[in-house]
Formats: sequence, structure tokens, C-alpha cells
Amino acid sequence: MENICFNFSSDYDTINKLIKKYGAKGLFATGKNEDGESIIITICFDRIVTKTLQKNNWMRINTYWADGNIDENYER
Repeated sequence: MENICFNFSSDYDTINKLIKKYGAKGLFATGKNEDGESIIITICFDRIVTKTLQKNNWMRINTYWADGNIDENYER
């Protein structure tokens, strides 16, 4: 699998390219972020969801919608 490196919070072009490329069939990937935290990325037809297990043991859930909206939630 190829490595993908970009900034989710500001790279809307890459977000939309990934949604168009993988969203129809869905994609699930795991990895590490720049802070060494475990991350799960799910690409759907209209959004990308990232789940990050933070060092404080909270799960940060970010949803990046194709229209540019962003949601951020936390779970313990």
C-alpha cells in the first residue's frame, strides 16, 4: 500500500481525490500520525473518518465531509 501524507485540516483537494478514488468501494487503513499515535482512516462515498487513539487514552474522531465541513468528537 502506498504511503499518503497530507494535512486533513487544510488539504481539501486531497480529501476529495481520496473520496472519489476509494469512496465507492470504501477503504479502511491504519497507521501512525505525526505524534506517533495510532490512527484508523475510513473513506466513504461522502466523507473520510479518522479515529485517533491519543496519548491521553481518549479517542478523537474527526469527520471530513466532501463539502468541506469538519466534525470533531471524543470518546473515552
